[in-house]
Amino acid sequence: MLEDILAKSHPRETLIQHTENIISKWEELRRRYSSIILCNDKFWQQSFFSVLFHDFGKIAGNFQFNIHKSLTKENQLLLLRGKFIPGLSLDNNNNNIRHEFLSGLFLLYSNPDFYKKSPLVVMAIFSHHKPLVDTIFQDDRFKKLIINQDDIDKLISFCLEKAKTKKFPIVINPDLAQTFCSTSLEEHYSNFLKKWSFKSLFTELEQKDRRVYICYKAMLCIADWLASGDNKLPVNLEYDPISLKSKIIKKLKTENKIETSNAFEYKKFQLASLRNSSVLAIAPTGSGKTEAALLWASQKKSIEKIIFLLPTRVTSNAMYRRLKYYFGHNNTAVVHSSAYLTQKELDDGFNKFNYLQDKTFFKNITVCTIDQVLSIGFNVGYWEIKTFHLNNARIIIDEIHLYSPYTLGLIIATISYLSKECNALFYIMSATMPEKLKGLLSNTFRAIGSKFQVIEDNELLKDKRNKFFIKNCYVDELETEILEELNRKKKVLLVVNTVDEAIRLFRKFNMQHGYKTICYHSRFIQSDKVEKERQILSHNQQSILLIATQVVEVSLDIDFDILFSENAPIDAIVQRAGRVNRVGKKYGTKVIIFKHNEISEKIYDIANVMANTFESLLQRDGEELSNLELNELVNHVYRDVEIESSENYRDGLNSYEKVQRRLHYIKDNVNIDDVYTREGLDTINVIPSMFEEQLHNAELNEKAKYEIAINLRRFRMLESLEKSSKDKIHGWINYVDCEYNADIGFDLNIENESTMFT
Repeated sequence: MLEDILAKSHPRETLIQHTENIISKWEELRRRYSSIILCNDKFWQQSFFSVLFHDFGKIAGNFQFNIHKSLTKENQLLLLRGKFIPGLSLDNNNNNIRHEFLSGLFLLYSNPDFYKKSPLVVMAIFSHHKPLVDTIFQDDRFKKLIINQDDIDKLISFCLEKAKTKKFPIVINPDLAQTFCSTSLEEHYSNFLKKWSFKSLFTELEQKDRRVYICYKAMLCIADWLASGDNKLPVNLEYDPISLKSKIIKKLKTENKIETSNAFEYKKFQLASLRNSSVLAIAPTGSGKTEAALLWASQKKSIEKIIFLLPTRVTSNAMYRRLKYYFGHNNTAVVHSSAYLTQKELDDGFNKFNYLQDKTFFKNITVCTIDQVLSIGFNVGYWEIKTFHLNNARIIIDEIHLYSPYTLGLIIATISYLSKECNALFYIMSATMPEKLKGLLSNTFRAIGSKFQVIEDNELLKDKRNKFFIKNCYVDELETEILEELNRKKKVLLVVNTVDEAIRLFRKFNMQHGYKTICYHSRFIQSDKVEKERQILSHNQQSILLIATQVVEVSLDIDFDILFSENAPIDAIVQRAGRVNRVGKKYGTKVIIFKHNEISEKIYDIANVMANTFESLLQRDGEELSNLELNELVNHVYRDVEIESSENYRDGLNSYEKVQRRLHYIKDNVNIDDVYTREGLDTINVIPSMFEEQLHNAELNEKAKYEIAINLRRFRMLESLEKSSKDKIHGWINYVDCEYNADIGFDLNIENESTMFT
């Protein structure tokens, strides 16, 4: 009887009950998304069949035996309806068969002529729990299938009745049950691979099929997730400029900015963002770009998502806290490589399923590092569901100028795809956008026929905040000058290009002088990094020296009196200068640029940009530069840089197409070697050896709190020196025997070289 056939045992749910539940969730999704994905009746019919058949394979005795382990052997035999095959072990899982394989075959055999020509929905069933790869289900082919024809007939009757209630015409092969029961699993697998030419089906697929597959797969998986845990979709979010203004004023008051809150009005630049098209927004620090972007996004329909993409985890966390205040926890998610741990610390009830939903963009607003969107083009990481949620989304990209040519190529490819295929709109922000970059973005939108507007904040262009001084020397020759500024009770920011150099300088200043000195870079464990950020943001006293790498360029909302910076590309210099006199109310603030070390050329591998930056600034030595003049310098430095002819840019631009073509557009990518979203990001997570004993019996999530990303090449060098070891429980975790403490972070203690992960 079908009431004995279980889909789940904890809590107990029959296959019929689960199918009823998933159909109900599917109906809810159809009502919600039919206006967005704009699919025809054929799509909805086949999508319905995917949820109807998705767990059909659980009817097999193999699955039922496994799910009824708690029964006595006698009752297990009864459960198998007396069809017991010699050689089946009742004591292990060796005969368990993936139910998705059988479920997909049931649908395939229900109407073979049709599904041979239209296989995408079958592939969605095959892959709704497992990656869709060439070797899928090969381990199941020699197992012994136990199945009961009467059960199949009854389940088919159920399916016919359900299709009838939805008014979907359904054709089911009358010999389906007999075919299944009289055919060995080896033959089923051969039919699957050979008769239906699994590989040849893939070779016939095109880019346009990818979008259809995404919709089939996402509708099935989302309905299944919701039905399995009786979860609910988030309530849709709507807001307008008036309600947003009220939230901004309230936040200003909680920060004791009473005068500012009382006088708050939207700026012209912000109001100009109310365009129902994509936008390139160019505005100096302090223009209120975030609020401008939120104003732009307020034009969305209630169902449509807002995705906020930022360069770093720190900036993502900061933006998440800001938007969570405006829109609430239930509407806002943060996603990056350590976001699960961040959320877990904020809410003990936060679990892995919550994070699974967050990282697939379920919530109305998702704040994440840009990698979370760029990776979907490589067909990794729940890419189908993430892409599905980007239909009609409002996507905000902050600090577009910071990305290297390769990553910029990926961004351009992503903008093109999501604009064309998903009708997404983009709000692309930058404090300093070279004319060539602006031209590249404009040409991208024109090429795909997408409307866009360029909006610039001219109100602050004439503002002059800092004097710029260029020192033709290295940082050690500026020690006396740095100390003099500290003696004047100044808050001093010292930015260098590598972690090794930041650690060296911290040791030098912290050991010899009695001023409050903080070292800040990427090589700290999570708890120490959080404490560093707390100290930096809460330190209101003068006479502090913050020694940092370029993570400080966009990571923290800080305001210093003077900046000493190692030379870097001009746009990075402008970002660093934005950390001095941020609101423009201080007098006599300075930015001092000194010569860069040779290793910096490997970090910023752009022809002549470093030399052009230093030379251009040297010509303006001692001048107080306005935002307009800084923008002119940016254009001057990049005048000879041809982004589109860069080999790295072209590699990024073409990477998705190469990978997707190899994967026939719909297969999952299990070759992580060709999946990276930033140049030089060939890193590996390690844990300092000093924590090995402490973490010996710790859970994986606890160990993750101690991981630090280091350059893979550097790790190989440490490995060759026998300074690394494997975790005894989680063998893929590496411990590295180098000095670590909360003051300096992880000192790799080998020859100075770029980590490419500053």
